[in-house]
Amino acid sequence: MARQQPGIGFSSSGLVRILSRLALAEAPDRAASLAEQLGQWLDLADATSLYTVLHAQAGPAAGQGPQRHPLQQELEQLRSSMGAALGSEAQEPNPWRIRLPQPGPQESPEQAADFTPYHRYYLAWQREMENSIPPLRARARAQAARGGPVLQRLAALDASLEQILAPRERQLLGTLPLLLARRFAQAREAAGTALDGMQPGGWLRRSSAELQAVLQAELEFRLLPVTGLIEAIAEEENDSP
Repeated sequence: MARQQPGIGFSSSGLVRILSRLALAEAPDRAASLAEQLGQWLDLADATSLYTVLHAQAGPAAGQGPQRHPLQQELEQLRSSMGAALGSEAQEPNPWRIRLPQPGPQESPEQAADFTPYHRYYLAWQREMENSIPPLRARARAQAARGGPVLQRLAALDASLEQILAPRERQLLGTLPLLLARRFAQAREAAGTALDGMQPGGWLRRSSAELQAVLQAELEFRLLPVTGLIEAIAEEENDSP
């Protein structure tokens, strides 16, 4: 079956885009430089993780719908459940038992302006991503290694890319909370004596939403390699007689 290469640019990652947006909003040169450095590296990692464009899925044959592979279902479940928890302000425990910090009624403005709980929140989600995504990627790679020649090459390439890119990627993703901490401090300073941070439109609510948006983008970025691998596996199985 002839395959088409989709139009995927080097800046397709939402995390690269949101970092660029944060850099434009940053005043200090150091923060803008950090965002630029992160953007350049993640842009490169984004491009290399999309190696499956070389074997992009063509449209299914007329009258036939591709069947969902079990690994696709597992991936979608992980993406939807973790994504929903990342975007929620509710205090009910999610499956990961990580709650977005909410200032208590007895907290002073100084306590509410402390980024420490948000820093812990971000790091907790990063740990959960590191615990949840690599095992799925390893299972997908093992299944690809049992497939045809193309999938075997993809499995070998994925293993090499993970080994080469993972340490640097982990280091740079680890700097994201530092960038957010600076933006948090700037938002609090700009608010002056305002005490309505968690009110609609308040600085604290905006900062919390921004933090969650970066986490959502980081989740999608971390899922790029396993998504491509699983799509390649499903494609080969759907193409098989």
